[in-house]
Amino acid sequence: MTTSAMLDDGSPPILEYRKAVYEYYQLTFDQSGCPMKRTGNGLVFHPILAPYLIADYTSEFERTGDQIFLEHARRIAAHALKRAETLEGSLVFMYQPNTGLSNVPTAFYSGLTQAWYVKALCLLEKQSPGFYADAIRRLFASLMIPVERSGVLMKKDYGWIVEEYPHEPAFYTLNGWLTVLRWVVQSRGVLDLLAIPYRDFLERNLDAVVHLLPMYDAPTCLNSRYQLAGFSRVKIVFDRVVDHRCVSFAVDIPGEGCFRGDVIRGKKSRWENHIERSEPRLLQFNVLLSLISKPAENVFRACLEVDKECRAKVFLAQGEYRPDSSGMPTESWKLLREVAVGSGEVTEIECPIPFDGVDLFAYPTNFKKKIGDLSYNGYHFVHIVDLAELYGYSRREILKDVAEKWLAYYEGWSDLPYLKGDKYSLLPHLYGSDFPAVVRRLLR
Repeated sequence: MTTSAMLDDGSPPILEYRKAVYEYYQLTFDQSGCPMKRTGNGLVFHPILAPYLIADYTSEFERTGDQIFLEHARRIAAHALKRAETLEGSLVFMYQPNTGLSNVPTAFYSGLTQAWYVKALCLLEKQSPGFYADAIRRLFASLMIPVERSGVLMKKDYGWIVEEYPHEPAFYTLNGWLTVLRWVVQSRGVLDLLAIPYRDFLERNLDAVVHLLPMYDAPTCLNSRYQLAGFSRVKIVFDRVVDHRCVSFAVDIPGEGCFRGDVIRGKKSRWENHIERSEPRLLQFNVLLSLISKPAENVFRACLEVDKECRAKVFLAQGEYRPDSSGMPTESWKLLREVAVGSGEVTEIECPIPFDGVDLFAYPTNFKKKIGDLSYNGYHFVHIVDLAELYGYSRREILKDVAEKWLAYYEGWSDLPYLKGDKYSLLPHLYGSDFPAVVRRLLR
């Protein structure tokens, strides 16, 4: 859409080149012109849509000089800021459960969304010096609240990590983390003017990126991992029919904690440790595992009671990468160990879970972002561009090396049998065929 005028219902126009993206997000506007998401429960304020639109309209104003695009951006910012909440003096945009925006069962704010607002309001601050200064300071402050206080910052001895939201165990989501840093880097001109102390924040996060980045490499499927934690399955198979009871179970992730599972069956999320199946010769567990402890192994622990002596075999789920899945499918089982289980007493089973070099519980980026008639990879390209821009800021060589490596992976996708056909786009939606040139230009 080339016109800058409002539509008949009073809402701002959607720029033509962004139309498919906003259709994917089911963007609409309420009667006041506030951006909303259409869900099965009606219209819901989706916090991430407002800064997307602010950035779009501000860029269009800079390109065309048409003042109405700046007015659209300011109006959307005003709507959004009315919906922000206060946490420890900072401004946060909360995601609520049961709204269709997230599967997380509790309210949280997203480090990535907060950084998008920092970026968007810094763009507006350039046009209206001083007007958004307080909001930007308070939004940046939200990135400094530790996860122990319902914030998003984890502090390790090797550096800092910004998480999407607090979770046990922590996910270490790469896309959100790198993009937070990228938007801070892009906004540093305004942040300097506002005397916001962002440099130590960037350096400590980059220390952790350098330390953890090799763990995100997924060479067996020419990909990068979305995060370091993910779900898998463990099953215990008894050699005879027994009356069994799981007293307790947990997954121990060295350096992170011991995470107990729910032994009461019921409908659970795959992002929770819980019992999935219980049959006379079988107990099956959904477990969350993490690469973060590598080389120290995750350990599965279960306390069992049985009515007769038996032997039990412990198996770990195995599977192959599928581009249309968000987690490893269970296709086979690997025997981990066999143990004797006595009757009339609680038997503790302790089973280390070895890393195998593929470790598909930490699942690579997928091709589930449906825009138009094609399914796109939403995150591998983001990882590469983020690394390239962060290299431009920091000159830390590993960022360049990994960006080039993951770019080479992308250039090899056309040879992968599961990506052949007309279902998947092998190009990024934003950059198209110019992507390699964009990355190499950033790296120069």
